[in-house]
Amino acid sequence: MKYNTWYLENYGKEVVKFSGEEQVQPNYGWALIKCQDTTVVVEGKCKTIMLENCTNVKVVVDSIMANFEVLNCKKITVTVKEQ
Repeated sequence: MKYNTWYLENYGKEVVKFSGEEQVQPNYGWALIKCQDTTVVVEGKCKTIMLENCTNVKVVVDSIMANFEVLNCKKITVTVKEQ
């Protein structure tokens, strides 16, 4: 983690889960870069999520406060459980 942002780069065919107060805070963000066939689960409230150059990525988040940004991606699925 750098500057309150989790960076996930070049992940493939994995399920990555973030939960608990140590990993998920309302001021934390996530950046997924060049990931393929990856599922990311964020349990809790987060600030932002950004996907760049990803293919077939699924993101499941409980609550997001600011924005969800998608840049140059294909086959993205986003599920937000709460408003």
